[in-house]
This record gives sequence, C-alpha cells and structure tokens, in this order.
Amino acid sequence: MGAKAFKRCRRLKELRLGKDLRAIGEQAFYGCLALGEVRFPDSLVSLGDLAFYRCKALGEVRLLPGMEEVGNLAFAQSGVERVRMEGSGRGYGRDIFFQCLRLRRVVLEEGVRHIPDRLAYGCGALEQVALPDTLESVGRNVWEGTPFLRDWMGKQAGNPTEPGSPTQNKAEGQNEIFWDGRHVRGSVSLPEETRIVAGGAFYGNPFLTEIRFSNHVTWIGEAALKGCTNLRRIAWPKTVTTAEPEVFSGCTQLETITLCPDRGSAEPQDIPLDVPWKAVKDRGFLQL
Repeated sequence: MGAKAFKRCRRLKELRLGKDLRAIGEQAFYGCLALGEVRFPDSLVSLGDLAFYRCKALGEVRLLPGMEEVGNLAFAQSGVERVRMEGSGRGYGRDIFFQCLRLRRVVLEEGVRHIPDRLAYGCGALEQVALPDTLESVGRNVWEGTPFLRDWMGKQAGNPTEPGSPTQNKAEGQNEIFWDGRHVRGSVSLPEETRIVAGGAFYGNPFLTEIRFSNHVTWIGEAALKGCTNLRRIAWPKTVTTAEPEVFSGCTQLETITLCPDRGSAEPQDIPLDVPWKAVKDRGFLQL
C-alpha cells in the first residue's frame, strides 16, 4: 500500500487488509479520525512513518511477530488504549505511541528483544507494562512522562540508605531493567539482579559521583551516563557484552574504573582492568 493512500479520510470507520499485504506506506491512514479497528495480516512486514498518526478512534493495536519495521510516530497521538507487541523490536522507529493519552496497558510478548526509543513517551495514562524474559536491550526515554515510570522511580527512592554510603539508591521490583537514574545522588549501586541499563538512564545527572554495576549486567544503553560531569568512579561489570555509543561520553571528572566486586565482597577490586573492548561501541569514553 502506497504512501498517503487514505490520508485524512475522516469518515473511514472499518478497514480490512488483504492476507498478502506486505507493506503499508508512510502516512497511509494519517488523520483517519473515525477508524476504530485495524487487524494486520500475518504477511505484513513493514509499517511506514506516521501510518496511523492521530487515528483517534483506535482502541487496540497488535504488532505481529513478522513485522520487521515499524516507522517513527506510527501511532502517535492516536486513541490507542491497549498495545500488544510481538515483533522483536529490532528495526522499529522512535515515538511509535508518542502522546497516546488513552494508552493504559502495554504487553511485550516473549520474543521481543528490544524496546525502541521513546516507545510510549508522554502517555499520561500508562500504568501497566508487562515485560518478557527475552528482552535484551532498551532504548532511551521509553516510558518518559508515564505513571508507570513515576511509580518505578518512587519505589526506588523509597529504599533505605545503606550505612557508610553518602547516598545509596536501590530499586524494588522490575530490577532486571534500570530505567531512570537522572534523579539519584552520590554513590549508587544497581540492584544485584539488574541485567539491562536503559539508554540515557543517567543522562546529564550532575549529582552522581560513583556507580557500581552488578555482575549480571550484560547490556548498557546508548548515552547511559553521558554528561554525568561529577562521576568519578565506576565499578565495571565482568558480564557486560555491549556498551552502546557514548555510554560514558562527557564524564569529564572520571578518574577510576575498577572491576565489580564478586559476591561476598563489599568493595570493587582495585586490580588492573582487562576491559572487553569489543563490547564498547563508538565514542564510549569521548571527552574524558
């Protein structure tokens, strides 16, 4: 289906797509205000930018396993209330559900491996998120401006400070993913079960002075600690396989990188660090 095929067909209410359809072009149903339901065929591979932008009557969206590309702002500012994502997430654009103000529930099924940047940015009613065990990486600002993220941050901030640490922050629940640390101060230890640090998680935090990853972390997102200008010390995880671009870029006061402590050891190990350089992508330590 070509670009802008039904753009601003404001009275279009129902849509039946052929079983052999492979692609829907950009802005194909842009501004179809009355369109209430869309069922994608299993054959669909590609969905263009702004394809269902401002489709205010949409109630539910299901992104099927075979969908390899979903464009920027594909359902932005639409009336979507529920989302079920079954595709891997690789090759998906940013802001797919940007400012969908009725969106309340997002289910990421088993098989989803990546959450793209700003997936549900500004979705002010989103409270429920179900995450799969297959998840491997997380983009930037995925849940920014949602009750889900505010609740996660509130639980994190409610944990007690550990003795002997200027400021110690740990999260409760959903600790396999560290979503946002832009508010934390001082010395921070991530929960032991953390395996993914979201892109931009600590971006521009001027109060962070030390961070200790756990030895379960395998993936650190793009610009995760970029611009943390008072960060001086890092305890690096032995388990990390990928540190995305600019992960420590602009950390101008960084002095020391040591190995994360083994279980039973309270402090990082001040021994020469054999960094797995293949894991560190472009501009990882720029302007240090």
